[in-house]
Amino acid sequence: LQVAVMIAAGYYIQSTVELEYDALQKERPQDHDVIALEKESADKDALFQERTKLPTLPDHVRGMLVAGIASSYASCLLLAGPWKMFWGIACFRKFEITSTVEEALGGNPFEMVQPLGWIAIALCLLSTGLLAGFYSWAQNHVHALPAEKSNPGYAVLGDPATPSK
Repeated sequence: LQVAVMIAAGYYIQSTVELEYDALQKERPQDHDVIALEKESADKDALFQERTKLPTLPDHVRGMLVAGIASSYASCLLLAGPWKMFWGIACFRKFEITSTVEEALGGNPFEMVQPLGWIAIALCLLSTGLLAGFYSWAQNHVHALPAEKSNPGYAVLGDPATPSK
């Protein structure tokens, strides 16, 4: 019954949207605040996208971004790869739902993680740190530039033909 009601509601909502599309697209006075916030958000996003294009990034920032993505891929590869089948090592010890930490792991839950697993976890943490560092740099860079552009640090010279006051 609930599925039938949901299908009927979806049908009538879609029908109303199609028939009343023009009326639904008109701005209403109560929407002005939301529209202004959406425009402000879109402007900030466009500014962020413009100022963080890959070719315009400094080398060290581009390196952080590439290293963060590469370490993320390496971590996923270590966690998902069939290393037990090829090399005989795995990221984690076998632990079943019926196992207990005391019996299977000697009371230490960290014993579940094998050395390859610790490498995968370290790469994941490295990736998180590098990508968070990039995002932090990008936020500071995007918000700092308007202030720098409005105050260039040098005086603009006037027209030499016009006498100065």
